[in-house]
Amino acid sequence: MQTIKDLFNDKKLMKYSAFVAFTMVLVYVIYFIIKNLDVILGACANGIGSVLGAFTALFIGIVLAYILDPAVEFFNRKLIKKIFKDKADPEKNVKRQKKQRLISTAITYLAIIAAIIIVIYIFTSLLIGHLAHTSFNDMVDSITNYVVNIEHTFKSWTAHSPSNALTEKLTSLSDSILKWLSNNFNAQSALDKLASFGGAIVNFFLGLLVSFWLVLDKDYFIGGLKRLSTAILPDKEEDRLERNLHEIDDILSHFIRGICLDAVIIAVLSSIVLTICGLKYAVIIGIFAGLCNVIPYFGPVMGMIPAFFVGFLNGGLVSGIIPVIALFAVQQVDSNFIYPKVVGGSTGLHPVLVLLAVVVGGVYGGIVGMLIAVPIASILKLYAFKFVKHMEARKNARLAEGKETQAEDNDE
Repeated sequence: MQTIKDLFNDKKLMKYSAFVAFTMVLVYVIYFIIKNLDVILGACANGIGSVLGAFTALFIGIVLAYILDPAVEFFNRKLIKKIFKDKADPEKNVKRQKKQRLISTAITYLAIIAAIIIVIYIFTSLLIGHLAHTSFNDMVDSITNYVVNIEHTFKSWTAHSPSNALTEKLTSLSDSILKWLSNNFNAQSALDKLASFGGAIVNFFLGLLVSFWLVLDKDYFIGGLKRLSTAILPDKEEDRLERNLHEIDDILSHFIRGICLDAVIIAVLSSIVLTICGLKYAVIIGIFAGLCNVIPYFGPVMGMIPAFFVGFLNGGLVSGIIPVIALFAVQQVDSNFIYPKVVGGSTGLHPVLVLLAVVVGGVYGGIVGMLIAVPIASILKLYAFKFVKHMEARKNARLAEGKETQAEDNDE
């Protein structure tokens, strides 16, 4: 017993023992994490995904509020302020400004909702109007017959192929494609996609409602954030934060104007080429293609879908493929010339950096990554340049200090 007490009283031994025990536990924890890394990362991803999913409507609302606030300010400045005159009483002026803000916000959101309703009505009328003359079952049978004929032609061509190895590879490729189609275009898949689409629609309209209140009470929310930053941050850091936010806002506003201009250009070009192709509803589909073009790479595919179906329903498979080829040509012009110049020029990025940012964003973030890749690259470029200037200033200061020291030594 005396020996054990002596051991416990030996502080140096206890310190080493605690260090060894802590090291062993740490090594075991690291081993456990590495061994179960896929499970841990999956659990973390699910947890983050569930949290983000719960706040999806809020995120959408913040983005919509940021995008639509300039339109509200435009209506308020150009229209509503000219209707309501200033009052001598300050309290009445405050009430008048709130009323102006409410009316401007209501006009903007009513215009947005009306535009959404018109687009939905046009495309549902376009499809249902054709189905009034061609039943849905006939359309499905027609599509099935086309697929069967293509499959028979493909198998006949591979059967007469001189190379058995080539035939086996083509047959394997055909089976893989058919298997993918059967897995992704069945009843269960359609129901899952419909449920997911319905959830996205609900989140969008909830986000629209959230954005309405954010825009309406913008001064209240901005004032609250300013009071919070004043209470938490020192004056110098608060000024730096405000300056950085203004710079980021300038980049994002230029980017939004750039993609809107790009969408208008693509809508005009798409309408022209589809009209030349003789496609029905060419202008409507061209406008839709321009709207979809705000999503790089994936958006153009969305714009080609209605063009294919309208051409297919009115003239067959060839009539559906021709507009797709025409829109593909327009997208090549946009991707290589228009988008880098218009969007890249508005954000100050070189066209090569724009293309690189979109590709990297698509690899790591999918569609959302493509959408935010260019503004993020612009922000990174801004702060990279700031860092370089800061390092250059420090280097020049050290060189100047060294020259002064050398001059003093020479004088001595």
